Amino acid sequence: MCKIKLLWFTILIVITVWSGVFIERFKPGGPEVLTENWQVFNSDTGIARLEQGQFYLSSSTANKAIEFIQVIRFTKNPDYLKLKGSLKCLDVIPGQQKWNKARLLLIQYDASGERIQMPHEVISISGSRDWEDYKASFVVSPFASELNIILKLSACTGSMWAKNLSLIPVVKTQFYLWLKRVLFSAWFLFFIFLFYPHTPLKEQYLYPQIILCCCVIGILFVTTMTGEVKTRITKKIDAQVQVSKNIYKKIIPGDISGIGHFCSFLLLGTSLCFVMPIESKSHILTNIALLAGGAELMQFHVDERTPQFMDFFIDVSGGISGIMVFTLLFLKKNINISHL
Repeated sequence: MCKIKLLWFTILIVITVWSGVFIERFKPGGPEVLTENWQVFNSDTGIARLEQGQFYLSSSTANKAIEFIQVIRFTKNPDYLKLKGSLKCLDVIPGQQKWNKARLLLIQYDASGERIQMPHEVISISGSRDWEDYKASFVVSPFASELNIILKLSACTGSMWAKNLSLIPVVKTQFYLWLKRVLFSAWFLFFIFLFYPHTPLKEQYLYPQIILCCCVIGILFVTTMTGEVKTRITKKIDAQVQVSKNIYKKIIPGDISGIGHFCSFLLLGTSLCFVMPIESKSHILTNIALLAGGAELMQFHVDERTPQFMDFFIDVSGGISGIMVFTLLFLKKNINISHL
């Protein structure tokens, strides 16, 4: 049974990563959006000029950003936009922050002027590079009233060039949408296979099974949640804890997302020990790791989400902690789990 799980998991990994990297998700869905109306922000120690469609930026100090900005407003927001261009740089030395490099990015603002999510970055480079094409597609928030397209040397030194900048509305291809449905269905079937054969439907396991089911559904729900929705929920939760921020930070250091990952898998690990009392702890941990890995890999195909190894590590750590909680609270008290 374990070999079948690992084989299925391996096949899904290969298909998920391959399709996430090599399958074209979008096709053009509208005309070019960018115009010649660029705003230029220079400094005393920098140069920014646009000649015959080619951008040039140069800075000798890292005190200020030098940039081109174009403001975009739609009467009706498209669902997706693709921003692309060709860039090269020479002797770009990063500044103090990790984002102080040569950059091409898009920022969304709502009607109140507040930034929506983090900036959407096409590329952030340093050093010396010859001409290379870069592109990225972004989800446009329905709450966005203004988009800023920015080409900049972000508080760093050196020179950069850019040409062929383009911003067009795009839509997902039917092939990609079909592939995503098939792939997600295969993952959901895998997760059912991962737990169902080992969870006997007996009355004494009812409550742990309900908890287990809620944990798995909750994990997959959050996993397939778009980046924008996740950000809005996280902001609301952060707002609720601002009043008791100092106490909260002392009791639970870390970000809301990481805490959610850890707690959900802690509960998952504890409930699994209840409903799989005759299975070895290594087998239970393997199931937890496969769920955590699969959930992260699915984010290759979720808008504005990317798989994170740190999230996988936190998930597995939470699962291990759940197994330890079960062991400490129940086995040390000589409770016969099979007769609960």
